Amino acid sequence: MAGAHVGLELDNGPAKDAIRQALAELAQPQRLLRDIGEHQVNSTRDNFRYERSPSGQPWPALSPRYLAVKEPNPGKILQRSGNLARQIQYQVQGNDLFWGTDRIYGATHQFGARRGQFGQTRRGGPIPWGDIAAREFLGVSDADADEIIELVRDHLRRQFS
Repeated sequence: MAGAHVGLELDNGPAKDAIRQALAELAQPQRLLRDIGEHQVNSTRDNFRYERSPSGQPWPALSPRYLAVKEPNPGKILQRSGNLARQIQYQVQGNDLFWGTDRIYGATHQFGARRGQFGQTRRGGPIPWGDIAAREFLGVSDADADEIIELVRDHLRRQFS
């Protein structure tokens, strides 16, 4: 089968300018990443509100032992004071987006922990709590992925309007 080569020469100033602007937007995506970061922070806070993982799975229930002493917000999971949810933030560095928490205990709740896993307390004894179930709050859901695609499309559409 013979091949064919098709070429296209664009001699339209406004169209070329729009393409250049769209490529520049993609080469410097910080504004887009900030919009995605805002969306992911809000989505993560929704995970706390609805006590679910990004995939929509309910978080494991609190242990009866912990429920017996938990104050305030006795029925709420990962919301004793609300600090963990409030501290969800995003940061754009160059072409990278990061979002999460700077709370040390955030990783414990995201991934879970087993008694004794982290060694000794400052006083030399074992860490006093029992096992902690993983309660994933960070991640990209299918709905988040769809929204990210829409944000990208919106940013590109702006370049052509």
